[in-house]
Amino acid sequence: MLLATGVKQIDNVVSLFTGLETVWVGYRESVVLMAKKESVNVVILSAFLPGSEEIECIITSLRLEEIRVILLAGSIAYDAPLVTEAIRCGVYDVLYNPITPSKLKQAMESPATYRDAMLRLEKETDNTVKDGGDRDRNDNRQKEICLSDFQEQSKASSKKKDTSESPSEKEEVDSENYALRTLNGTTLAKEVIVIASPKGGTGKTVMAVNLAAVIYKITKQRVALIDLDLPWGNVAAQLQLSFDEDFFLLESLPEVIRENVLLELMQKHSSGIYVLANLTGLSDEKFIDSNGIKKILFNLPRFFDYVVVDTGSNLQIHTTEAIRYATKLICMNGFDTATLHNTRKWLTQLKVRELIGDFNDVGQVFNRITGKEGIDISDAEDFLQSKAYGAVHWKPDIQRIINQGKIPALVDSSFGDEIERIARRLFTQVEMSNGILDRLKKLVSR
Repeated sequence: MLLATGVKQIDNVVSLFTGLETVWVGYRESVVLMAKKESVNVVILSAFLPGSEEIECIITSLRLEEIRVILLAGSIAYDAPLVTEAIRCGVYDVLYNPITPSKLKQAMESPATYRDAMLRLEKETDNTVKDGGDRDRNDNRQKEICLSDFQEQSKASSKKKDTSESPSEKEEVDSENYALRTLNGTTLAKEVIVIASPKGGTGKTVMAVNLAAVIYKITKQRVALIDLDLPWGNVAAQLQLSFDEDFFLLESLPEVIRENVLLELMQKHSSGIYVLANLTGLSDEKFIDSNGIKKILFNLPRFFDYVVVDTGSNLQIHTTEAIRYATKLICMNGFDTATLHNTRKWLTQLKVRELIGDFNDVGQVFNRITGKEGIDISDAEDFLQSKAYGAVHWKPDIQRIINQGKIPALVDSSFGDEIERIARRLFTQVEMSNGILDRLKKLVSR
């Protein structure tokens, strides 16, 4: 069961009388993603859950996955568009104020039918007409879930069970910063890997391309590669792909984008990965607005198991938005002292901007370039206070392979082994198990 109420008291009480394993979310944007990721059967959804996504869209997406929804409508009008749309989608358990544990328990144990929902809707509408419409449906003071006896019930539950603070109480949800929570794994994709660096020429694009290809080679799952080094990115050039559409056309599309629309803007490479890159020759001003970037990074994980993002050597909006969505953040680095000092300043900026919690949230990958190895990896880790995922040897042959439009990790065995070691350090063996566990879960759910 997924708890998407935004109210700690409700979550605590529900955990007492349900025999189901429960997970929670604190904002709208992660409801569908977490429901799919955790393969939940039931979602308790509050109409007042923080976030910017439309509740109607969430309900539709859940019902398309055949997930049962219990809607906490609170003080919303009985004949409101949200309620009628929910019923149309097969949500027949719609609870109004006062919302009590007994109501929730009954809804979970005895699901309502379409007939029940329509009879209740008709009855409540008649009652509203009879009372003269005294209740102001637009009164903002009423737009809260009525806790009723949840307060007392939660006090009793705390004596029986030691409950830690719910994230909904730990921190106030900010719909503009919801993507920061992906650091706790709330994205549907197993990983959103962002490749970044404080300076150019460190090999970000080469690492992004090769890592994406190796992840696909190991897992045989769906891998997307995005070029957000705007407008100077050269992922398409390295892979010798051409794009006819500007992927920022996505800005004109709804928040929830269909898979076929995304795939029309992407190119499938012969290596098996899907690539999303932009037209060349566009001015940088075109990419100031972050809405398109947010939309891309929100929708792609819905259809791909792994998303690899190449970014620019700066902290402009394109890079910072990508970092907000990262489950793994890789910094491409060198061994010289100047580069390490720049990286230390860069890490400090990320922390000041609250893009990371501490330096160890960022994994380092070093380029072993002949004649430029001035410091040991362990010393670099100590200086940066950041773990290293490994290093790659930049041989002259690698550039020749790139110039031929090939992916070095799939051609040069020693280079490929280095990239694969980095990939396996990035992810646990369970996540790299060719999707066997995922397939078993889906089979069991069916």
